[in-house]
Amino acid sequence: MNFGDIYESILNPETRHSGGIHFTSSEVIHRTIDPLLDSQNLSDAIFFDPACGSGNFLLEIFRSHKISVDQLIGIELNDFSACVARVSIFLESHSKRFPRIIHGNSLRLDWKKIVRGNRIYIVGNPPFLGYSLQTPDQKLDVRRIFEGWGKLDYAACWFKLASDFMHGKNFETAFVVTSSICQGESVGILWKKLFELGIKINFANRSFKWDLSASVHCVIIGFAMFDRAQKFIDGVEVQNINGYLRDLPSICIESRSEPRSDVPKMILGNLPRDGGNLIIEPEDLSQFENVPHKYIRRFIGAEEFLKNRDRYCLWLVDAPQEILEIPVIKSRIDSCREFRLSSKRSMTRSAAKIPHLFAEIRQPSGGNYIIVPATTSGERKYVPIDFISSEVICSDAVLMIPNANLWIFGILSSIVHMEWMRLAAGYLGSSYRYSAVLVYNNFPFPKFDPRIESTAQKILDTRKKFRGISLAKLYDEMPSELQTAHEENDRSVLDSYGFPQKISIDEMLTKLLQMSR
Repeated sequence: MNFGDIYESILNPETRHSGGIHFTSSEVIHRTIDPLLDSQNLSDAIFFDPACGSGNFLLEIFRSHKISVDQLIGIELNDFSACVARVSIFLESHSKRFPRIIHGNSLRLDWKKIVRGNRIYIVGNPPFLGYSLQTPDQKLDVRRIFEGWGKLDYAACWFKLASDFMHGKNFETAFVVTSSICQGESVGILWKKLFELGIKINFANRSFKWDLSASVHCVIIGFAMFDRAQKFIDGVEVQNINGYLRDLPSICIESRSEPRSDVPKMILGNLPRDGGNLIIEPEDLSQFENVPHKYIRRFIGAEEFLKNRDRYCLWLVDAPQEILEIPVIKSRIDSCREFRLSSKRSMTRSAAKIPHLFAEIRQPSGGNYIIVPATTSGERKYVPIDFISSEVICSDAVLMIPNANLWIFGILSSIVHMEWMRLAAGYLGSSYRYSAVLVYNNFPFPKFDPRIESTAQKILDTRKKFRGISLAKLYDEMPSELQTAHEENDRSVLDSYGFPQKISIDEMLTKLLQMSR
């Protein structure tokens, strides 16, 4: 254990959280730097870590290659961390000189004035902070660097600055960073622009868990302004690496407000924003036994839908005043009003004017709708979706398609759509985060084929034979009969696209990406 490791082990958790600091193990550092440095003669190279923390990246490079302390440069925002980096490398090197570790905000410094040379390698572990966790100063840095590109993780700033620094040069960069930077909206915002600037991804490690104690999933990305002769994903040689870290065309899926195909719109479920006051748990249902049933509805989010759990809500749309005055209802309404008025969000406070209603209502007025869980296990081959009666109220933890039909259900339930979702969706850890604006609206539906209605119905009919089993369990351990029904549906959908039955996933996604342009 070096001096930096000791420091990192005792660092205040609040400091780690506010700075987006995640300490990098020696193993992860070598997975990042080894393919970058590639056993070259590095005597004339400069190694620059623009978010160096306690200096572990630079220290590992020093240990692994015969270089001098003068070849190491770092920038670190935390003054004590910068001091630790200097001392740690100084003690390891037995040199008379300290490495050049600059205390400052690397997002506000001019790297070209700090780092000079003909052969420069940028390395490191930029701090991870999603948009909602960033401080006002950090958000200001993101806005200044990206000039309205969109909401991005704090770490994205280092990718942009590294790209600007490498422009017109044969320099290279390798960062380990949160996997969200290569998922969902980030690809269409960040990587589309970086590819337009001329950036090429030359090697990558796809999503892996940071360590056993952390829920963070990370990726390693090596990039430059030129293509290497060989490219690798997880050590396997590939032809190209796109923004999703797949061997696919460098086409980035951007948010769309409307479906590109002629299909019904997918919308988010209803948003209570009520502090739980309009929601009724099963054990509290007896308190409402004198309330007309039309005002007590079954209520489902992703959890209730997937695990077949009972929950209810007060649904008081068009309820007369005498219903609102029933004591057990009035008490809930008053508590909802107080909750909304106490919020810091202006939209929530505004909803206090209608405390008997959900803050946002999008419920279909009749018929059935297709329901898709917004977040679901990444271990399942197929995401469970279903038809639900409009009498059942759904929450904003699910997405819905009013006026949908069996053909759409069959397409969405197919392996074609599932693989598209796995590419385009965001992730929460290893779970899928389905998005209407990314996944559904960009998905290129095929021409109508009535055979899909038949195979879609077979999926629904097969499920009825396992009515007592939750969809979560049914799709975690799929019975062979249900698996067969899905495979028949897959064949119908592949036929409707004109795809070969034995098409590879990458070939299928390549065709879908080209169709979506």
